[in-house]
Amino acid sequence: MNNAEVSIKVSVEAVEHLVKTGLLLPADSPALWQFEAVNAEMGWLHLRRAMTEPIRDALTVQLAERGLDEAYEPNAEGRLIEDLIDRLFVP
Repeated sequence: MNNAEVSIKVSVEAVEHLVKTGLLLPADSPALWQFEAVNAEMGWLHLRRAMTEPIRDALTVQLAERGLDEAYEPNAEGRLIEDLIDRLFVP
């Protein structure tokens, strides 16, 4: 079950964030993950189910470190991170 692939609809910006922060490594594609663009803004992220929880954990740390403003409200990056955390929840 952990090796099963899941497909999650995400923005191009979200995938760029995951790559920029090292949570998805370009060298691991296409063996562990692939992005299939639907249009210039959105697409499908295909990855192994086992990858979703560690990525969500790392995103939670990112949210705490740099995703909140001085009033502890999500900033622009924080809103992107929160959306990714929600989308990567795979029951």
